[in-house]
Amino acid sequence: MTQTQLRKTLPCRSALALSAVEMESWLMLFPDAFPKVRRGWSMRSEDRRKDFTKLANPKEHLQRHLGKPTYRVSDSPKIMAEAVKLGQVSARPPGNNRSFRDFADQLASWKNK
Repeated sequence: MTQTQLRKTLPCRSALALSAVEMESWLMLFPDAFPKVRRGWSMRSEDRRKDFTKLANPKEHLQRHLGKPTYRVSDSPKIMAEAVKLGQVSARPPGNNRSFRDFADQLASWKNK
């Protein structure tokens, strides 16, 4: 079902999210949130502002390069919560991820209606 078809069938406004598939790519858009969750974590400077859709396996990338302790999927809600607290979750975060941008644009369009 396409986004247009979904909107026609649902009785309320909706936004599609692929966060389960792309969670780590989305999280990497908010580098300042990582050390708020674990003091030893820091995204490398070369990983900031890059196109995260080009990473073959973002979860493995985080596990290799974020620091200690090793990133786990169960850390993701805490990281996103910190990004929200820091006010970093916006339609235009510093990195690039098309699915997140599409999702954020859909949410932003609700405010304009």
